[in-house]
Formats: sequence, structure tokens, C-alpha cells
Amino acid sequence: MFYLFTCFVYWIFTFFNHHPIGSPIDASAYHWTYPFYFISLFAIILFLNFVLFKRLLFRFFKVKPYLFYMLFYSIWILISTIFSGALWSYFDMKAGYFPEFSLLFQKLIQDMFYGLTWGIFLIGCAFPFNIIVLIFSFFVIRRVKKIEYDNILN
Repeated sequence: MFYLFTCFVYWIFTFFNHHPIGSPIDASAYHWTYPFYFISLFAIILFLNFVLFKRLLFRFFKVKPYLFYMLFYSIWILISTIFSGALWSYFDMKAGYFPEFSLLFQKLIQDMFYGLTWGIFLIGCAFPFNIIVLIFSFFVIRRVKKIEYDNILN
């Protein structure tokens, strides 16, 4: 559901000839060329975050709601941007920027770090797309949290 909604919002923005996610580096803006791969990565990490939080925090609702959401979003963004860097590295190598084999893992780790640093910056540049997705994700998280809480009580 999150993936479909996010893709639809992305499509609406691109339909009106607007890149919803900005880029300081136009030469290798793989998130423009392959946007749905990056959106699906964020959706998969969101799902895995639900699984993680179900095991860790859904059972302990004494946590303040604002702390819960801050922790949930922080972990989601952190993991997603790191793996976005790995996906970026894959597309970079697919485009022909393939290092020597001895430098392959160094490039992958470096691109994951760049994903963490530049990814958070790009999320900030994605206004108003980021706000729309943030609001929708809040309602999805709240709904899943309520369903899990009801399951724990029953």
C-alpha cells in the first residue's frame, strides 16, 4: 500500500514535469533514472522496520508516542539511506563505473556512506513529496501499530 501510494504521488509530480526528488549532482542522478527501485527499497525497509518494531517495541507501549515515532523514523531513514547507497553503487557499476575487483568492496562501503549522507540531504530536498509521503507513512504506521496492539491484548 505504501509503495503504490508513493509511486502514484511520484507519478503525479512527474506528470506535471517536476522532479519530486532534487539532485545536487545531475550527472549521476540515478534516483531520477530508476525512481521506483529506490521507492521500493524504502517500502521494503519500512516493512522490515515494522517486523523489527513488532518484536521490540510494539509489546512495550509504555514508550511515549513521540519517542516511538522518532525512533521508528530514525531507524527507517538510517537503514534506507544506507541501502540506497548500495543500490546507487549497483547502478553506478551498471553504467560502467566498475572498479578493480580489489576495490569493489571499498567502493560499495563508500557509496553506502554517501547514501547515508547524501540520501538524507536528498530527502530534505524532496519538498513537498517528502511531506506527503511522511504524512501517509504516519497513518500507515499508526494503523499497523493499532492492529498489533489489539492483537497483543487479545
